[in-house]
Amino acid sequence: MREENPFEKVTEGIEGAAERIKDKATPFVGELRHDRFQQTAGFVLLGVVLIAAMLLVLPWGRPMVRPEESPPYASPSPITTESLSAATPAAPATFLAGRSVIIDAGHGGFDPGAVGLEKTEEAPLNLEMAKRLQSELESRGARVIMTRTDENALAGNKHGDMSERNRVYLESGADIGISIHMNKYKESNVSGPMVFYYPNSAEGQRLAQCVQDTLCAALERKSRVAKSANYFMLRESKTTSILVECGFLSNPDDVYLLKKESHQKKLASAIADGLEAYFALPPLPTPPPSPSSEPLAEPTWNELCPGLDEAALDPLLLDAIE
Repeated sequence: MREENPFEKVTEGIEGAAERIKDKATPFVGELRHDRFQQTAGFVLLGVVLIAAMLLVLPWGRPMVRPEESPPYASPSPITTESLSAATPAAPATFLAGRSVIIDAGHGGFDPGAVGLEKTEEAPLNLEMAKRLQSELESRGARVIMTRTDENALAGNKHGDMSERNRVYLESGADIGISIHMNKYKESNVSGPMVFYYPNSAEGQRLAQCVQDTLCAALERKSRVAKSANYFMLRESKTTSILVECGFLSNPDDVYLLKKESHQKKLASAIADGLEAYFALPPLPTPPPSPSSEPLAEPTWNELCPGLDEAALDPLLLDAIE
């Protein structure tokens, strides 16, 4: 027995349908020419044949997948909070994570600090820079202690203010301390950041040089050597401490940059990089115990510079001898 061809049956059905359409449409095309009607009917018939041909290429003989059967592909796993967490890369560990840092914004209140070009006062810039640095360090996992967070000093006079700052240093138990200042010099061509440490402090020197290097690199400046200085906050603190002079208020280019948010952020990032570099260093070997002896008394200001009027000195210089 000859197997029935589904295409023949579809073709016969299409031809029959076309004949019926032609018979029924004849009364409505009274004035249409007979050959025009045949042309239109031919287009309709051609379209129907094309549709039928497309239907014939469908996989009529392929069994359909029942809902209860497994599909031929693996279904995706449901998205959960755990899977999203696993797919999210962990933040890179930093050497500042878990470290505690004191940031001391120098001057404030009654003490404006150095006053540079365009009557730019140091104290407000110190506070802005300290807050930029606070934000940068906290973003890297450090715990930050601020000596001041507004425009006020910590006491009503210089001695009380410095004593209160020192108390914060002593009671904080911080790993390191950073005092933020702006510099000033008699010659306006001197510019750029400088970092200071207390003399004979090996850790302070390492910390200061790390920060000095990253600041110079970030600003694309020639390398500088960190300097030792007998500043009050460096001398009295039991914490490894440095003092960062972010730029010179006596230099017009520095004054312009130090007021810009983008430059302040660049400085903060560079200082943070320097702290990271310091904490990545291996510890220094423990020095042998030295024979006990009475510390030498430090000379007074009058002994160092007899007859010089203290009131004429830069406030930062006074910090060094208090």
